[in-house]
Amino acid sequence: MAPMPPGPAYPDGAVIVVGSEHATNQPSVDQIFLLDGATLAIRDSVTFPRYTGWFTQVLAAPDRMHVYAVTATELYEYDLVARQVVATGPRLGSGMLAISPDGQRLYLSDAGDFYDFPGSGKIFVYDAALHALPPFDLSVASINGFVPVTHGLTTSHDGRRLYVMSGSSFLDQLGRLFILDTSTGRILSTIALDEYGVSWILLR
Repeated sequence: MAPMPPGPAYPDGAVIVVGSEHATNQPSVDQIFLLDGATLAIRDSVTFPRYTGWFTQVLAAPDRMHVYAVTATELYEYDLVARQVVATGPRLGSGMLAISPDGQRLYLSDAGDFYDFPGSGKIFVYDAALHALPPFDLSVASINGFVPVTHGLTTSHDGRRLYVMSGSSFLDQLGRLFILDTSTGRILSTIALDEYGVSWILLR
C-alpha cells in the first residue's frame, strides 16, 4: 500500500493497494486498486492476467500520474491516466524499491534469501522506463566474506544521496546504514546500528 498526493489523475489524492489471489493449480490473479484519497472508495483497478509471482510492493511516482509495482520476478510501471501498463523490467534484486525525487531513477536492494544467501551485494538501478542501468556495488563493505544484505532504502530530498539499510542475523551482519552518492554509487559514510533487526527506513 502507498499514498499518492493530489495530482492530475486524482484531485483528492489516492491510496494505491496491490493484492494477489491464489488458488490451487490455478494462475494467480494480481491486481492494483486505486482508492479515492477522500472517501477510500475504489476508483479504479487493473488486473494482471498472467502469472507475475504476486505483488510485494507498490510506490507512487513523483509526477502523481504513474505507479510502480513489484512482483517476485518483475517490475511494472502503470499509467493512471492512460490506465495501462507502460513499462516492465526484471526484478534483479529481492529487496525493496525506492524512487528519486525527480522520478528519473529507481533503486532496488537485494536481501538474498534472508537466511544463507546474502544476495549480490549490489543496489540495482533503473531509469524511469525500467531499463537497467549500472548497479552500485557494495562488496567493499563485506563482512566475513559475505557481501552486505540490503533491505529498505530511500533517497535524500535532493536526490544526491541514497540511504540503505543493511544487516542479517543469519549471516552475523549487525545492522548498518550506508549513505551512497547517487552519481557514482560510492559509499560516503557507514553508520553502525548495533542491532540485527533492521529493515525499513523513512526520511522526513
